[in-house]
Formats: sequence, C-alpha cells, structure tokens
Amino acid sequence: MTGYALFDDGTETVFAVSNLVGGHAVAMDRDVELPAGASSVQMWFAITNEWGCIAYDSNYGNNYSFAIDRHGLGATLVFGSDWSFSQSAAVHAGDKIVVHYAPQRLQQCQAETNAMAAWGITLHWQVDGGAVHDVSAARPNGTFLAPSDPIVTVPRGHDLAMWFEATSVYGCHAYDSDYNANYHVAIE
Repeated sequence: MTGYALFDDGTETVFAVSNLVGGHAVAMDRDVELPAGASSVQMWFAITNEWGCIAYDSNYGNNYSFAIDRHGLGATLVFGSDWSFSQSAAVHAGDKIVVHYAPQRLQQCQAETNAMAAWGITLHWQVDGGAVHDVSAARPNGTFLAPSDPIVTVPRGHDLAMWFEATSVYGCHAYDSDYNANYHVAIE
C-alpha cells in the first residue's frame, strides 16, 4: 500500500504504508516530512497486487485534506531552484523564521561517494553586520541534497543578511551571495 501527499506549496511525497511480511501486508508507521512553507496537505492511498489490480482510498476522489499548524513560526524565506526569492511575511525581532533553500542553486559542488551525497550547503547569516552564524541549509537524501529548512531566531536589529556556501569532500567551494552583495531582509 502506498500513500501520497500533495502540499499547497506544490511539493509531492510518496511513501509506503505497508510492507509484505510472509505474504501478508503489515501496516507501517510513517513520518512524512513537511515542507517549510506548507499550510495544508491533501492525502490519498493506493493498493496494488501482483496481477496489476489497483484500488484507491481518496475520499471518493476528493482526497483527505488537512491544515498544518506551523507552531508559532514566523516568516518563511524561500530561495527557489529557479533563482527566485520569496518572503511569506514580515520579519520581526524574536521571530523564528524558516529558511528554505533549494540545493539546485549550488549544483556545481554536487558530489557523491559510496552512493551518498558528499557535499553540503551552509547558511551564513548576520544581523546589522555583527557576528556571523552558520547552520546547515541542506541534508543528504541518497546521492542528492534536500532542503533542511533550518529555523533561525532573529535577534534585535534592522538588517538580516544571508549567503550560502556549498562545499564538497573533493575541495569544491561555491557561493550564492547575490553577486557578493548578500541577501538582505528588513527586520521590522
């Protein structure tokens, strides 16, 4: 049996909800990773057999819809694979913001070893030119990277500056820093 999740930000996830054990389907508990900017999800399920039969549980074609509680998180800053940038809300001192970074923006350092990703992406950030803070912006997903959607608690200040650095085990270094100007977000 397979589960499907479609989030309002366009992210789709497919996951197994049962496994065959001794010829019998056994239910599996599954965690589904939520995209940083998602506020709702639609889910449906399918079951297949060895003869090609397929049946759906989709609330009669309407899918099962659920709202996602963001647990008091503030704005989501999205750095898209198409080089776009979007900000879901204003940023205030004390907010916990989510930074969603598409690893495809820094593919030049993509590397693998032993069928695992051998590269990473770091978010560097600072407020008003102060101390630089670092946090991982991506996590391994097989030979590729997936966004890790770090949460940053914004201190007092006026300007949040961010830039990204990709590195690999083979010595590659590449930056996404808005052409050395860094990305800036006003703190209200």
